[in-house]
Amino acid sequence: ESPDVFDLVITDQVMPKMSGMEVAREIHARAPRVPIILFTGFSDEILPETLSDSGIVEVVFKPIIIKELVAAMRRAVESSMLTELAE
Repeated sequence: ESPDVFDLVITDQVMPKMSGMEVAREIHARAPRVPIILFTGFSDEILPETLSDSGIVEVVFKPIIIKELVAAMRRAVESSMLTELAE
């Protein structure tokens, strides 16, 4: 109901019922300012143009390394903040 209350969304590509890419598209349609990070183990399924159209700003490949996840989170949130300031 209130997607704008989130500062960041992290989703996995492989989930029951909907893929992470589908979840990202739904979120991006309702709250385009919310950055999305996608977890995946399959790099061949990730196309750059699909990512930006879905609101995905970072991709973290499995196995997940905490240091890489934290860096991706920081970049995603900082990017979102800079975009908001520019508007």
